[in-house]
Amino acid sequence: DAAETAEARAEAEREAAAAAEAEMQRNMAEIAQLAQVLTGKEAKKYQKKLSSSTERKIVKRGVLRKQGDVKISPRYFFLFNDLMLFCRFNEDKKKKKPTTYEPRKELSAEQLRGSTLKVLAAEPDMKDKELAFEMKTPGYETTLYAASVAEREEWIVALKDMLTGL
Repeated sequence: DAAETAEARAEAEREAAAAAEAEMQRNMAEIAQLAQVLTGKEAKKYQKKLSSSTERKIVKRGVLRKQGDVKISPRYFFLFNDLMLFCRFNEDKKKKKPTTYEPRKELSAEQLRGSTLKVLAAEPDMKDKELAFEMKTPGYETTLYAASVAEREEWIVALKDMLTGL
């Protein structure tokens, strides 16, 4: 009957709202945890920035090697739904201290709009080309290397999904 249907709909809406609230709380806790392990001269700025939005969430995180001017260096990347953060990282091999992250570069939503991603597997004479992808944004470009082809694809999908949501 109509009353039961309305009550069931209202219950489903309450459950969805509770689930959304729980998800937001998890995201905020994960970002607060990250903020505690940021180091370097920019740490305070990023601690404040990352915590400034209840809508922000970490979409993907992990190590990619980044082509610099001279060499390829490992960096820890945090892909949020509205920005990307590149960090140096210090890992305690004995696991007595948490890994710390020093922010090195940020790409904001504005900078990421209009980005292009290109798999470099077809490039001739390029070392690890099957693991590489190029990211070009207005004003910035870099080549990134994943640990595997599958991981490269995961990053590309996550970046494309994030860019679609901007």
